[in-house]
Amino acid sequence: MNFSEMIINSYKSCTKSFINFNAEASMKNRHTAAIIVVLCGRIRFDFEDISIECDKDHAIFIPEGASYSFYCSEYAENLLFNFTTTSDELLPSSITGINHTVAQECFDRISNLTSKAHQSTHLIMSTFYEFLSHSFPVLEKVENAEEFVIKAEKIISKRFSDPRFNIEDISKEVNISNVYLRKLFVKYRSMPPSKYVTKIRMEKAKLFLTESKSVSETALMVGYSDIYQFSRAFKKYTGISPTKYLSTSSVL
Repeated sequence: MNFSEMIINSYKSCTKSFINFNAEASMKNRHTAAIIVVLCGRIRFDFEDISIECDKDHAIFIPEGASYSFYCSEYAENLLFNFTTTSDELLPSSITGINHTVAQECFDRISNLTSKAHQSTHLIMSTFYEFLSHSFPVLEKVENAEEFVIKAEKIISKRFSDPRFNIEDISKEVNISNVYLRKLFVKYRSMPPSKYVTKIRMEKAKLFLTESKSVSETALMVGYSDIYQFSRAFKKYTGISPTKYLSTSSVL
């Protein structure tokens, strides 16, 4: 979903909170959407499939219904804006470039408006939309989940030759869980990430053997320290042994 098309159902509340170092907590099925602007400090939010680090340069959007935990690695002060939307398709997202002065001014104006006996819903919503207009143009839209796959593919293309390289390494660099990474690869590439890594290694191996590299040299170049393990993987992938593939390639 395009965040510029997000429709706000209602503004709910805004608060300023102070979170101590090492504080942690969890929430299930959040009853409102929220934007949290960190004025100082650092907080990590852990959702089922992704972790998002927040500091003075990175705010966070949390959708309604989200379940998560958070950990404060540095004493933090933040502004919390709660609201509801018409969409259930939004994902937790990092927001960069929020102007703290604008955020604080909007927060103060909304707080002042809501403290009055006769609240002006129109003015509150107008001020809140002013805040949103400064927030969402710089929202990092992670709702396109295929971006995680593309990033993972780039990592694999650089590190396939490392025999210690594994799926957990990819997950950590992409900042999502192993389970979610597998789910995305199956959805967008019709194979799990482990099979994709094997595919890249075997296609590179075929290329190296075509260039008359030895089987043992090729095995090392594509991340196999054990030549027998490489030979088994190669035959399973191509249907013939690397030795036979090498001899066939040399004839051609």
